[in-house]
Amino acid sequence: MRLFSCGFGFFLGMCLFATSAQSQDVGKAFYARDFNTGRVLAESAWRMAKGRGKMVDAAIASANVGACLTMLGQFDDARMWQQRAQDILSKQSPTSLVGKLNVARAVTAFLEGQQYGTNKVADAIVYLNKAEAILEQGDGRLALVDAEIRALSGDAVLEAEGYRGYVALIDYFEQSGDRLAMARCAVRLARLDGKRGADRMA
Repeated sequence: MRLFSCGFGFFLGMCLFATSAQSQDVGKAFYARDFNTGRVLAESAWRMAKGRGKMVDAAIASANVGACLTMLGQFDDARMWQQRAQDILSKQSPTSLVGKLNVARAVTAFLEGQQYGTNKVADAIVYLNKAEAILEQGDGRLALVDAEIRALSGDAVLEAEGYRGYVALIDYFEQSGDRLAMARCAVRLARLDGKRGADRMA
């Protein structure tokens, strides 16, 4: 069972959270990179929420099972759980949760393509576009995942778009005072500059 290594934007773009203690426990396990524990906790949260008729919480738990399975490289199962969340959220929740789920689905599609050497960039961008149509302009989570996917796509045009995305994110994180995130974006800009031979800029 493979633990998937990915960029910080992908990592931050995966989980959805409710206010329940169970959801918070899932988040702690996920961000500690204990994805097996996170999956078990999220499945338990799914069953409990379903049993109580709390369908939005069940959908959030389902999305989080999908997030953990994505990081474990179990993409077929991840997509099944994400679709289950989509089916519920599209009927019962604030649209912002559907937007956030589409960000997570973009990550799953992209990482599956990376692992198996298939071109899933187009699928990922479809999900990003769906998220963009729902989420507020300037949503940092969406912008970060969008820049990561484009920059790592292997396509020169998309890489240039990812580069511009990182430049905008540096301004975004500077305004919010998140210097660590600024530094991470700068490292990614340096990588892209190095790839195109702009060593001085890198």
